[in-house]
Amino acid sequence: MDKSKYELFSKKEKGEIKRVARGIYATSEYYDLLEVYALRYPYAIFTLNTMFSIYGMTDRFIDKYHLVTKQGSRTINDDKIIQYRQNSDTFNIGRIKLKYNGINIFAYDKERLLIELFRFSKRIPRRLYKEVVNYYRQYLKQGFKVHVFQEYCNNFVRDKETLRERFRKEIQ
Repeated sequence: MDKSKYELFSKKEKGEIKRVARGIYATSEYYDLLEVYALRYPYAIFTLNTMFSIYGMTDRFIDKYHLVTKQGSRTINDDKIIQYRQNSDTFNIGRIKLKYNGINIFAYDKERLLIELFRFSKRIPRRLYKEVVNYYRQYLKQGFKVHVFQEYCNNFVRDKETLRERFRKEIQ
């Protein structure tokens, strides 16, 4: 809904809405930061720990939001966001649009997320890493698309053999 500045100011003064980020207002004291970040950074892709939680790979609480942006994009200055930069050749590989609480968010599908898990394994707490690997071992029996994972690996020229080897050793 398009509101004039006067209407926004008036509602804010009456306490009917609260400004949660530049250009984003909430009607309640409680709001989901993931929704705020999806609106604030519409071209970013949610990844790693954030998606591990949303996909149900872990039951850990989201304390920091992991976002991928294109290389060369502005730095996101927010204590609750961990930003990764991806070159434009691989940025959109596995990117999907999900409905989350009625809004669209961009995320990586589970096949691409496994690549991210392997690529950033040194930055992921060991227990969380093991939890997610165990999830993938089960998911392999329930619909993991190995051919899609292999196809995605082809786009990571430097890492493709390492990614495939880790898949064979850790997941299969």
